[in-house]
Amino acid sequence: MSKIVILGCGYIGTNVANYIATHYEEEIYVIGYKNEYVDYLNQKVQFKEIPIQEIDVKDKELFQDAVCIDATGNINATSSSNIAGIQCLENCIQKVQLIHKLYELNIKKYIFLSSGGTIYGDSLKRHKENEKSNPLNVYALEKTILEQFLNINYIENHDFNYLILRISNPYGGIVSPHKKQGIIDVTIQKAINGEVIDFYGDMDNVRDYIYIDDLSEAIYQLIVSNKVNEIYNIGTGVGYSIREVFKQIEKTYQTKIKIKKCDAVKAINIRTNVLNIHKLKRDINFSPSITLKEGIERIKNEKV
Repeated sequence: MSKIVILGCGYIGTNVANYIATHYEEEIYVIGYKNEYVDYLNQKVQFKEIPIQEIDVKDKELFQDAVCIDATGNINATSSSNIAGIQCLENCIQKVQLIHKLYELNIKKYIFLSSGGTIYGDSLKRHKENEKSNPLNVYALEKTILEQFLNINYIENHDFNYLILRISNPYGGIVSPHKKQGIIDVTIQKAINGEVIDFYGDMDNVRDYIYIDDLSEAIYQLIVSNKVNEIYNIGTGVGYSIREVFKQIEKTYQTKIKIKKCDAVKAINIRTNVLNIHKLKRDINFSPSITLKEGIERIKNEKV
């Protein structure tokens, strides 16, 4: 049995914890601030209200020999550089301090959730892990800086095991009604309520979307694997335009999405971003099992 400590009780942290608790026999903790997601945690998941920045030696029993998944929040991916620049630097400093604390607490493995959806930039080809990162917004820049720090930290110390997971665009599962990110979840919620969607960007932009259960299974398989000090893309390897996503939602829910086109705030537009997941398949024999159509249907059935 593994001891798994998830930092952050948000969308990803809650869903990953619940998935592992439902399908596997593991000792699971979620720590962070109490929020609306806490009420949805599986009864086998232990929640501890510990501010992340206050983790220290008193928590050694909890963290020692644990696999630690860092699902704490970052800058909003849609934030402008004018707003987010200073916050990016502050977040990086806090995260570096956290990593040093976890190192001192003798964790078994640190799993950093990075962003496959933004860190590579724009390309018609499926992105591979060995590509040079090309962050085009401050959110991606923060992820890039922290990835580089983990790599340098390992080179210097040789005894801090980590994994960097570059995640595409997760959707589905337990979703806060106040969630503002994630085009699929937000669009479905507004479509159900008959609300207008303020749409910024290009309907023909292509993204890689992964259902939250597939993401959770991939993370779990990497937890129990012997893989360390590696980077993995986690997506489906299949791209859909936003136009195609909207059509699938309309077909599944038998409704018409109300769209208000707005001027894009961001000057840089990533047209196509799809991940190559060959390394994930090769190393842990994992392939996502839920198609976009099936995922959207699951969301509808689970809300009934």
